[in-house]
Amino acid sequence: GGAINYECPNHGDFKCELTFETSSQQESSLFRENSAKIAGGAIYWSDIEPTIKTNAVTYDNNTSYYGSDVAAIPYTMVYVTNSEVKQIDDLPAAIDRLSSKTPVITSAKSGGDLSNHLYFAIVDSYGQIITTDSTSTASLILTNTQNPYTKISTNARTAKNGIFDFEGTHLSAVPGSTIELRLVTETIDLLDKEADLSFFVQFRMCLQGEIEMVDKTCYLCGGQGAGTSRQYSLSVTDSQCQECPDGAYCWGGSNIGPRKGFWR
Repeated sequence: GGAINYECPNHGDFKCELTFETSSQQESSLFRENSAKIAGGAIYWSDIEPTIKTNAVTYDNNTSYYGSDVAAIPYTMVYVTNSEVKQIDDLPAAIDRLSSKTPVITSAKSGGDLSNHLYFAIVDSYGQIITTDSTSTASLILTNTQNPYTKISTNARTAKNGIFDFEGTHLSAVPGSTIELRLVTETIDLLDKEADLSFFVQFRMCLQGEIEMVDKTCYLCGGQGAGTSRQYSLSVTDSQCQECPDGAYCWGGSNIGPRKGFWR
C-alpha cells in the first residue's frame, strides 16, 4: 500500500479494526498521488477488510501495478470472456464482475476444444483482477462423474497475471445434454467462504457432416482439407462416414462438389 498497509495476521487472537467515516461537519479523507510498485496505490489490506463508509474517502491520482486506489487479497474467481483477456491492460478497474451470474457455455461440440471459452480470473472484493498473481493454480473437475460418456481432458493450470487459461481442454458428453463443471483452487483458502466456481456447458447435437461416435463425440467426416480419398456425410442420421465418390471433391464434413466434367 502506497499510504496504508493494513494487516492483522493473528486476527483470531486480536480485535483489528480500521474504519474511515465522516460526518456533515467533516471532509472526507483524501488519498492523493500515492504510489505502490505492486498493489494498492493508496491502501492495501489483508486478513480483515477495513470499513470505508459512504463518502468517507476520496482518491486522486494514486497509482499501482494492481489496484490504483485499493488492493486486497483474493476474494473469488469469475468467468471472463476472450475479449476481456485480450484487452486486459485496458480494462477499467471497476467492472462489476461480482454480480455476474453463473456462466453457461452454449453450443459446445462433444469432443471439441473449448479453449476460446475457458478463461477465469482471480478477483478481489472490489471486482478487480489481481494481475500480480502468476503463481496460483486451479483445476477443472466434473461435478457428476457417473455418466461414462462425460469426460474432460485437462491439467491444473497456473495463473498468468491473474488469469487461468484452460487452452487445449477437450470435453465430451452426450450431444444435447448439459453438464456442470467446477473450478477449484486453494488460492482463496484464507476466507471462510466457498471458493469454487461452478458453471455449465450445454452441448449441441452433431451437425450435418458429423457423425455421433460410440463414445458420444461428434466426429467431422474427412477432417478439413481437399482430397479424393476423404469422407463426407450429408445426413445427421448417418452412423458412419461415406467414402468420397468418383468424380467428386470432398473437403470434409458435408462439403462436397463435382470435379470438372462431372454433374452434381
